Amino acid sequence: METSSIVLCLRILAAIGALAAGLGAAVFVVTLLQGLPPVATPATSSAAAPTPAATTAPPSVNAASFPTPPRGSIVLGSEAGPNALGLAVVPGKRSVGLQASVIDPNGAGVKGVAVRFDVRGSRSATVTATACGAGCYRATAPVARPRAVTVAVGARRVEFAMPTLWPSPPATKLVEQATRVYKSLRTLVIHDSLGDGHVRLTTIYRIVAPDRLTYSIRNGGDAVIIGDARWDRPAGSSRWIASVQTPITQPTPYWVEIEDAHLLGTVAFAGRPAWKVSFFDPDTPGWYTLVIDKATLHTMEMLMTAHAHFMHDTYGSFNAPLKIVPPT
Repeated sequence: METSSIVLCLRILAAIGALAAGLGAAVFVVTLLQGLPPVATPATSSAAAPTPAATTAPPSVNAASFPTPPRGSIVLGSEAGPNALGLAVVPGKRSVGLQASVIDPNGAGVKGVAVRFDVRGSRSATVTATACGAGCYRATAPVARPRAVTVAVGARRVEFAMPTLWPSPPATKLVEQATRVYKSLRTLVIHDSLGDGHVRLTTIYRIVAPDRLTYSIRNGGDAVIIGDARWDRPAGSSRWIASVQTPITQPTPYWVEIEDAHLLGTVAFAGRPAWKVSFFDPDTPGWYTLVIDKATLHTMEMLMTAHAHFMHDTYGSFNAPLKIVPPT
């Protein structure tokens, strides 16, 4: 299966090994997602599946019409009910440019919604946005140094804290370094929470480089992947089902491209000083916020916002002793 032929959720699962499992495992993963958006590929949609919902894939994102944030902006993402909300802030001498990107669960820009920006900082201002395409809403606020921006999308209000330094320093090299450290890990444990604005899926992934992985979904099922073999245990079953596995390469981060990475500030995570950064990945497409340990450059936390996929990951047990063996 080609990466370009799948929808976002299955591509995300591919990053931690599920895609490489092939047709049978893809259907297995789909059934575990239950209330989350369908994640079938064109290949799986013609195959027999446990439920009709599992074989109906949402349309892929049209990159040409996607309301991508303007280059040079500080980019942040969040949930707005079932919609994904991206905020872009472009610094200026006496004002800031603002863009809200409102994406529905199918990856399409939401049209005709009333959007307003409440900006607090050196002074406060409320400005009404003008549509700039499907899901794109822009305005300019006469605030030179914003501390917070609240985006009102219809009746929903989402507040975004601004960087502690203004204008925010670029952080592309920092994210690239952290990405290299991530890929070089020998072992890793991920605590993952994935929702669509309605329901949420909680999963623990355990990874041993270069090609071993397990995942366990709360109230779902389990899988073990070792080289060219895998075993799946559906929810409620004690039986492991063996199948052939295309070898995976792990650990692999979710993001692919890094655009407009900026430093948001310094934070404490698990008692350790860390950098907080944000960027946009046009390949997802989606908005990312990472917490990166200052001493080790380990990625400690990730928030990802994309259509119908709101992910919160915490990472740990970096290079700790960990074995993955075939189930008995």
